[in-house]
Amino acid sequence: PEEVRAAHALEVEGYPPEDAASYQRLLQRQEAAPHLYLGAFVPLPPPKVAGPLSVSGQPRRRIVGFITGTAAPALTLRSMSTHDTSEDAHMVCIHSVVVAPEFQRKGLATRMLENYISRIRKAEEGKGPEGVKGKRGYETLALLAHEELTGLYRKVGFRVQCVSHIQYGSGQWLEMRRSVYPSPGSGAGSRIGSALTRTTSATSSASDDNPV
Repeated sequence: PEEVRAAHALEVEGYPPEDAASYQRLLQRQEAAPHLYLGAFVPLPPPKVAGPLSVSGQPRRRIVGFITGTAAPALTLRSMSTHDTSEDAHMVCIHSVVVAPEFQRKGLATRMLENYISRIRKAEEGKGPEGVKGKRGYETLALLAHEELTGLYRKVGFRVQCVSHIQYGSGQWLEMRRSVYPSPGSGAGSRIGSALTRTTSATSSASDDNPV
């Protein structure tokens, strides 16, 4: 929760004002569904003066990208403001995919999405940090994107379903979905399965690290 303020700064920098979520909205999503909040970080140098904070607490780090989502029975305007914990909430609705400007066009957005999908799949298999308690019945991931950004999401298995009926923020949105599990023969599985073991990122196209 203490890092949501920094995430919001990235949100404001990455989205047009009419599309950016408020700090309170991001905080609500983190509090309601922390398991659907993923951050990318770089380490900060240790403090020059030794003290209690230099030997205890969490490692010093700076957030440079994040993904946030909530669960819902369907991708609707309501799902943008609530997190549904009922048995009907089979869909993970991704709201933000943001990368700091200085880390864009380095493949980070792709790696975050691969990692995000992999974590959800492992949780549904009972192999995540929560074990079998991590199974929540998630079957599908969905998001809204402008046409120029669909290439990024296609790379990790999303497909355009339709022009969204949701009227929100700037212009027309396309609804994209993919299964939590890769389709047979799609090739997406090998990319996502290896995401957690990568130590370097490949170069990517110019649209790779723009926000959704």
